[in-house]
Amino acid sequence: MTPQAQTETPAPAPTPTETDPFAEVIARQRPRLALVLTALYVVLCLALMTWSHLRWRDTLGDAMVPLDLLSQSQHYATTAELFAERLLAGDRSVQAADVHARMQRALDAAEDLVNQRGMLAGLEQGRLDEETWQSVRAYRDALNELAQTMRQRLDQPDAASAIHLRQLHGLAEGTAAHSEMLMVRRLERRLDARRWADALNLLLLAAISLVMIEYGRRLWIRNEAAHLATERGQARLRAFVESLPDLAFMIDRRGLFQEVYASNPQLLAAPRAQVLGRHLHEIFPASVAIGFLQVIHGVLDGRSDGRHDYDLEIDGRARRFEARISRVAHSDQVVWVSWDVTDRYLAEQRVLELSRLYNLISHVNQAIARERTVEDLMAQICRIAVDIGRFRCAWMGAAEGAGNVPLQVLAHAGDVQAGKAAVQALLQEASPGGPLQLALSENTMQVLDLRLLGDTPPAWAAPLLAHGLQTLIVLPVWRGDVGFGTLVLHGDEADAMSAIERALFEEMARDLTHAVTRIEHEAQRQVMIERLRLHAAALDSTRDGMMITDLVPRIVAVNRAFTEITGYSPEEAIGRQPRMLQSGRQDEAFYDKLWRTLMREGQWQGEFRARRKSGEVYSQWFSVGSVRNEYGEPTHFVGTFTDITRLKEAEQQLHHLAHFDALTELPNRMFIRSRLEHALESATRRQTRVAVLVLDLDNFKRINDSLGHALGDSLLRAVAERLKGCQGATDTLGRLGGDEFVVMLEDLAAPADAATRARALLDALAPALELPGHEFYVQGSVGISLFPEDARSADDLLRNADAAMYQAKQGGRNDYRYYTETLTVSAHRRLALDTRLRQALEQQAFELWYQPQIELATGRMIGLEALVRLRQPDLPALSPAEFIPALEESGQILELGRWVQQEACRQMRAWLDAGLDFGCVAINVSAVEVRRADLGQTLKQTLGEHGIAPQRLEVEITESALMEHGEHAQAFLRALDDLGVHLAIDDFGTGYSSLAYLKRMPVDKLKIDRAFIKDIPQDNDDMQLSAAIIAMAHNMGLTVLAEGVETEAQVAFLRSHGCEACQGFLYARPMPASEIERLHLRRA
Repeated sequence: MTPQAQTETPAPAPTPTETDPFAEVIARQRPRLALVLTALYVVLCLALMTWSHLRWRDTLGDAMVPLDLLSQSQHYATTAELFAERLLAGDRSVQAADVHARMQRALDAAEDLVNQRGMLAGLEQGRLDEETWQSVRAYRDALNELAQTMRQRLDQPDAASAIHLRQLHGLAEGTAAHSEMLMVRRLERRLDARRWADALNLLLLAAISLVMIEYGRRLWIRNEAAHLATERGQARLRAFVESLPDLAFMIDRRGLFQEVYASNPQLLAAPRAQVLGRHLHEIFPASVAIGFLQVIHGVLDGRSDGRHDYDLEIDGRARRFEARISRVAHSDQVVWVSWDVTDRYLAEQRVLELSRLYNLISHVNQAIARERTVEDLMAQICRIAVDIGRFRCAWMGAAEGAGNVPLQVLAHAGDVQAGKAAVQALLQEASPGGPLQLALSENTMQVLDLRLLGDTPPAWAAPLLAHGLQTLIVLPVWRGDVGFGTLVLHGDEADAMSAIERALFEEMARDLTHAVTRIEHEAQRQVMIERLRLHAAALDSTRDGMMITDLVPRIVAVNRAFTEITGYSPEEAIGRQPRMLQSGRQDEAFYDKLWRTLMREGQWQGEFRARRKSGEVYSQWFSVGSVRNEYGEPTHFVGTFTDITRLKEAEQQLHHLAHFDALTELPNRMFIRSRLEHALESATRRQTRVAVLVLDLDNFKRINDSLGHALGDSLLRAVAERLKGCQGATDTLGRLGGDEFVVMLEDLAAPADAATRARALLDALAPALELPGHEFYVQGSVGISLFPEDARSADDLLRNADAAMYQAKQGGRNDYRYYTETLTVSAHRRLALDTRLRQALEQQAFELWYQPQIELATGRMIGLEALVRLRQPDLPALSPAEFIPALEESGQILELGRWVQQEACRQMRAWLDAGLDFGCVAINVSAVEVRRADLGQTLKQTLGEHGIAPQRLEVEITESALMEHGEHAQAFLRALDDLGVHLAIDDFGTGYSSLAYLKRMPVDKLKIDRAFIKDIPQDNDDMQLSAAIIAMAHNMGLTVLAEGVETEAQVAFLRSHGCEACQGFLYARPMPASEIERLHLRRA
């Protein structure tokens, strides 16, 4: 603060003169202390007077109250005696009650005296000493005796004499006189004690008064000394303040100048008298004056420590001032001392700025030493620039090419919004004179004060200034000889940068360049180390043996696989020549050729035999190449080799497996085809004939399914041995697969010779085949195809022979057939049928028709059988008898079966939802489906999806399918029975099942095949057979349904034999679901 028009530098505040602390306290507390002492003296005097009065009061109470009570008792006792004598003398004016009343009062007074509870004019009786109390008790007792004697004399005048009464009264008076004497003596002693106490009180007051007088005298002396010391201290303080080079002031709470101290009056802009009494607002700007007043109030209220720094503009320059403000004790005034510290402040700020920069460089160097990637380093540098360097934001832009622009942001820290604006503005600046371009192209640091760019600053500067970014520093960072990018620092304060600061930032740019280059080199080195490590690990972990030799050649290094393959450890192999591995199976010419090729072409590879340390010879694939130096000269050879012994063995095994059947060791289809092609080529050249015989075992599938695949495989091996026994010298016997065998006959003289050989094959199978626990009689069917009559290629011959074999099966089995053209037409027709059925499944051309099942006893409909129909109006019609076998043979029956299950359950759900109940719906399951173990699970899932109870579904299985699958069919039926569906045997009577076998099946119903119903009643045999089936079923607890019923006579026969149900054209043909609904409504 300076009241000199803000032009003079204030002088430092004077230091207060030191004073005696005791004198200062005495001076400050002198009036209060004198008052307190006087009050204490008065209180003491009053206390002593009060205490003396109370003690006299107690003395009087202890003496006067007992004497008064004794006197009252004596008075009442004497009066009572006088009244008694008058009453006995015949005085009628006295009553006995008066005597008794006065005597009672005497006794009460005596009793109060004994119990020490008397009072007199506010005085209470004190406690009696023991002697006096005993005397008083004797008086009370004498008085009691007097009262009793007096009462007796009044009641009976002759009971006591008047003399005796006077004697008792005299006794009472004597004890009273003795008690009174003791009380008087006690009073005298107490009075003597009180006189001495009063004397001591007077002496004490006199002593205290003397002490007070002496203390007052000394206090006056000390006050005078303190006053003198204060005046001297003020004189010294004034002299000290006036000797200060700067200014000091005394200002009150209102901001008025009370005192002005200046060693040189010229420091003031006006005479001292004109400054005194003026307000702060009259000298300083309003904002400054308000700040000063706040500081003054804070000091006076104890909220401030009296330190205040402030800036003033003097002669157009900002100046920094420090002030110390102290409160003047016991007043609302402060002493304000201020002085100009501008130069020191600027120096301190420079030191702080340099310290900040050095700290920034230190943290940057620590980050350089710590970080291992450029991305992490630049992110850390940006954070350090913001946190340590106190920049508003910082970001690192990386060049996209070798020193080219624009840049991409690699890292960023600080104010996000301002940083985004700065990055966008600077990266869009494409002119060569932009700060980023100049920094990279010239490799020089760019420092800009954006406020000094003139009235028309570049376009990129406006967004920065809009966000308060006034300073821009761009540091170029290089990677080797290529510009890597720029570190951009933004500050919100613009100050001139000194040479030292510039040097520090340039040093930081060089450090970052060195760091980026070092990290790049380190990354490359780590890549090379990792590559070498991987190469070493790969070489050591590879299963190929490896050795490195010099030019001698001597082995200088081997890998682990070398030891595993050859048996030589590295210690045994290194230093020796590779010839130790030679097996002797190759001659010297082989090795000479190897070396010539290696020296000429730089590499060689091939297969040869080598020898292990154990002496074992093995096959290996060996590759060797030369290692050359920078001049192209060979320095080492690197050889790798693989033990291919097992590979060779595996090739042989694969060749055998590829051409021979693993079960029978016979040539397989591939080998047969190859041999057949060679035979056809030879036959074509020599104009000879070749025959192909395909043999298929009859009913082998039933054996395989019922007895198991293991026994089936044993049977096939036995059959192969039988066929080998009748094989000619030039014949080729093979197995095509499954239970199909093939025989190729070369140089056939006549076609009839093929039939002879086919019969020989069938005859070879005729004797029983003995297997452990079983005996089999095997038959087969043979198909014959001739070259060149039937075909001219191997595939056609095999195909035609296969077709002829199927013709032999259809002709009765255990026979042979020659191929004819008709078989080819049949095969084509079969192929067309398979294609049509596959398309029908894809196009969902199948539909379910339903035939009612009728209860014979009532004629009502009790169920439906779902029957599959093929709906293809544009193609010739196909009956189920035509397409079902074809679907079973191709395996497509499984897909159709799943569709039937879904469609039947869906239709049942629709009928039930519509209120139509047709009872149980039966679906048919083929023999192929019986072999599937998952049919029960599929049915359970389908029923659950549609919400159909299992009891509403009946599964029909043909008797022949049950017999074909044996035990497997039994397990299949049990699984369905556990599910809860009804089970029926369809076409019963055609499968030749035994009763014992049938009894084990968990079925509910037998369906008599239509073949046994259609000729009733004309055919007596059918009638007997049908009746037997019905009776047998009833004996087994099964219900019976007859199929194919067409006449009333048939119904009458079935009803007469107890058949429960039937179905047939007599009641209804199979029809679509919609017609079934109409039929049901008509019958209802």
